[in-house]
Amino acid sequence: MRKIAFIIVFMVSLSCYGHVNKINWSLKNRLSGEGYFSRQYDGFGMNFEWLPEASLSYNISDVNEIHAEFSYLSQAGVLFNTLADETNKHGEPYRYWVRFSSPTTETRIGLQQINFGEAKIYRPLQWFDQINPTDNNLTTHGVKAVLLKSSTIENQNIWLWGVLDENSYSNKNNYDIGGRIQVPITTGEAGISFSQQEIIKRYKNQKCKTSIGIDARMDYAMGLWIESSISTTNDYYLYKGRLRELNTTIGTDYTFNIGEGIYTVLEINRKGYAESGYLEFDKNNSDNIGIMTNYPNNINQSINTLSQFDVSNGSNNQTIFLRNVNDYTSTDLGFSYIDENKKSYSIVYIKLNYYF
Repeated sequence: MRKIAFIIVFMVSLSCYGHVNKINWSLKNRLSGEGYFSRQYDGFGMNFEWLPEASLSYNISDVNEIHAEFSYLSQAGVLFNTLADETNKHGEPYRYWVRFSSPTTETRIGLQQINFGEAKIYRPLQWFDQINPTDNNLTTHGVKAVLLKSSTIENQNIWLWGVLDENSYSNKNNYDIGGRIQVPITTGEAGISFSQQEIIKRYKNQKCKTSIGIDARMDYAMGLWIESSISTTNDYYLYKGRLRELNTTIGTDYTFNIGEGIYTVLEINRKGYAESGYLEFDKNNSDNIGIMTNYPNNINQSINTLSQFDVSNGSNNQTIFLRNVNDYTSTDLGFSYIDENKKSYSIVYIKLNYYF
C-alpha cells in the first residue's frame, strides 16, 4: 500500500506541477456491467467493474519523454441460484508504471502488461497475460517487471525483461528473466523469445523452467503465421528429472468478399508433454481447432463468433455475440454453449461498457 500511495502522490504532484510546466495529463474511466444466465449454476448473475486510469507525460527534451500511468480495478459480483446466493467484491491496482522513452529505446518499470506473438486464439507465447479474444476491453492481470526495448531504423526490435513472480509456492519471490528479438522478413516479421523462470526451491534442488519460443507472420493473399514454444522444467521429485512441454499453433486469416466482408481466422494447435524424452510427445498430446469470424453490419455494429474444438476428447465451445461500439459505450449480447468432460451447459449474457 505504501508503494501505491507513493505513486498516487507522485502523479498528483506532477499534475499540479504540470499546470505551470505544461505536463500533459489525462484521467479516464471505464464502468462495466454484465448480466448472465447460466445453466451450469442454474442461476442468474451480475458482475460490475470500475477502472479509473490516470496518466501523465512530460517531455524532457524534443525527443525524450517520461510517461507514467496508474489504474485501479474494482470488481463486484452476485450470483442468484437454487442453492444459495453468492456475492464477492475485490479491488487491486491494475497498472502502475513509469516509462522513459527516446526515439530508439524504451524502459518501463512497474506493474504492466507484456504480450507478444502472432496467434489469436491459441497462444503458445502467452507467458505473461490472460487475454480473452472475445473481450472488447482486453482485460488481463499485469506483471511487476522491468522491460527494456530497443529498435533500429530497419525495424528490428530487442526486448529484455525481468519479471517478479509472486505466485510461487516458496516464501521467497522468484524471477523470470528473458528477452526477445524481432526482425522483419519478406512480407512480414519473425521473432524468437527466451525465458528462464525460477519456480520453487525444494530442499537443495532448484526447480526452474526454461522456455524458448518462435513466431513468424507472412502476408500474401491471406495471412499466415506460426507460433511455438518448448519448455523444460527441472524437478527430480515430480517429473523424474525433467518435464518437457511443446505447444505449437499454425494459423491463417482471410476476408471473404461476402456482403461487407467476413473476416475469418483459423488456427490449429497441438500441445504435448513428456517426462523423459522428446519421443513421448506423440503419446501425451491434445489437438485443438479454433475458428473466429467477424462480420460488420455497419460502422458500429458487428456479428462475431468463436468456435473451439478439442479433437482429443471431443469437447467444444461455441460463442456468438452481437457487438455495438460507439464513442462512449460498447455492448455485447451473446450466447455460449460449452460441452466438456461429457457435461454441457449454455450461457446467455449481456455486457455493457461506458467510457468517460
